[in-house]
Amino acid sequence: MIQRHLLLVLITLATALSAQGDPKEHVADIVVYGDSPSAITAAIEVADSGRKVLLVSPVQHLGGIIAEGLGSQDVDKRAGNGQPVGGLAKEFFIRVGRAYDPKATEPKYRFRSSIAEKAIDEWLAEKKVPVLRRKRLSEEPGAVVKKDGRITSFLCEDGTRISGRVFIDGTVEGDLMAFSGVSYTWGREGNAKYGETVGGVIHPTLEQQFQVKVDPYKTPGDPSSGTIVGVQNEAVGEHGTPDKSAMGFCFRLPLTKDDSNKIAITAPEGYQSSDYEIYRRFLAAGGVNDWLDGPGSPSPDPKRRLVDLGSWHELSANFYGRNHGYPNGSYSERKAIYDEHRRYTQGLIYFLSTDASVPEKIRQEWSQWGLCADEFTDNGGWPRMLYLRSSRRMISEYVITEADVLARPKEKATGGSLQPAPPVDDPIGIGWWFVDLHAARCVIKDGHVYNEGAFINYTNYAPFGIPYRAIVPKRSECSNLLVPSALSASYAGYGAVRLEWTFMVLGQSAGAAAALALEKDCPVQDVPYVELREKLLSRGQKILPPPIE
Repeated sequence: MIQRHLLLVLITLATALSAQGDPKEHVADIVVYGDSPSAITAAIEVADSGRKVLLVSPVQHLGGIIAEGLGSQDVDKRAGNGQPVGGLAKEFFIRVGRAYDPKATEPKYRFRSSIAEKAIDEWLAEKKVPVLRRKRLSEEPGAVVKKDGRITSFLCEDGTRISGRVFIDGTVEGDLMAFSGVSYTWGREGNAKYGETVGGVIHPTLEQQFQVKVDPYKTPGDPSSGTIVGVQNEAVGEHGTPDKSAMGFCFRLPLTKDDSNKIAITAPEGYQSSDYEIYRRFLAAGGVNDWLDGPGSPSPDPKRRLVDLGSWHELSANFYGRNHGYPNGSYSERKAIYDEHRRYTQGLIYFLSTDASVPEKIRQEWSQWGLCADEFTDNGGWPRMLYLRSSRRMISEYVITEADVLARPKEKATGGSLQPAPPVDDPIGIGWWFVDLHAARCVIKDGHVYNEGAFINYTNYAPFGIPYRAIVPKRSECSNLLVPSALSASYAGYGAVRLEWTFMVLGQSAGAAAALALEKDCPVQDVPYVELREKLLSRGQKILPPPIE
């Protein structure tokens, strides 16, 4: 009996060990880690170069926010529709267009998330890009192995080891970069760091500012009672000073009015209407904005859907001040921030649909909308990630700052004391957007609620070349890593390059550079720019910004 029991124990143990298995190992010439738009185009560019590539995604669904709710892509059209978008980025948006109309020849910048994800999956399959999904980089010390300043491999949470010769960090969070010992920052540096005007606390903040007076205290007029939910008990602070705040996050949320495709938005667990007191007081004071009035008219779609409910208002679904721990937070801390934003957003829509303090017209409008049952089907209709407007940013030999974005004198008078930066000599793509900063904090000024941190320069900006140096770490820190999404930029500078099509452009450029680094057997810092430039131009990339009349 004892022998039989021992045999059963041994069989059970052997079965358990077999189920666990030895950690799987994967090897490729070039390893792309991430799920963002830059990861997709980087992997495809490497595949087209003929090099062995492996795309390692920390999540199941590829495409980042493009596949997680961002249904409207910002593209500056001053010089023609989609003028700055070339190469693989343009091809992607044309593929999206063909998903709606097989005869489409022009890019489509408004689309459903599920269609964008399907286009990405089909594109990767067509290019025969091997993909490992749900392989998240381990947070354990030593997960990234380096030798002589080069990454040789990294370990995933499930024990899978990924080895390669060149690595591309295609995450917006910059996780591989950070775990590899490359210098980075997060939050706002302050104006003194790079000689900027909007690099830190912005006081006064004119954009996205309250136009009505809202009392911030639980008991109106009584600071000792504490603040209502959504308000930080802080003063505005001195203009230009640094802090670790970052632009508010939100969901880019598809909604529908079609009952046959609608998931009703009910009260979340633990819902308390008092959590939305700031909205109640705003409305009672006569506050109005087009977000609170309702999601708006649905796009032309048989299921009467709104493809993207964003947030860029003084009061909407941006939860200012509650995301500051995200960029450098652990995976569990980030999940807690996601969960809080989801509960908050769900509760807000329920509040606007049902609370007696909300004007009837607004309640009637919001109550007609629900989540789309045919989007994010494995997550109850909710996007599986937040819209991360700013996370980690690499610190390299070239830091993109506010000065890079400014219009040059021959294009437009600049005004002010900050002068535009000279053109770079190693552009790999075009930045074609303004310094676009949303509020970072909801604080108190003169006894009332005050949003701090929003700045949008709609006029004094021009297209600029994004330098290769901005996606390459310092030579002393790592010689075989490229970072196209968490690239080297100040907080203000990042506000002009954080568009998904720009990430796609930089991802393709990173992929081309990685292939050249292998061909030349050189550090990524020594990739011959002339050859990289010619390669990108031959692939339809646009790298030389034209003047704006």
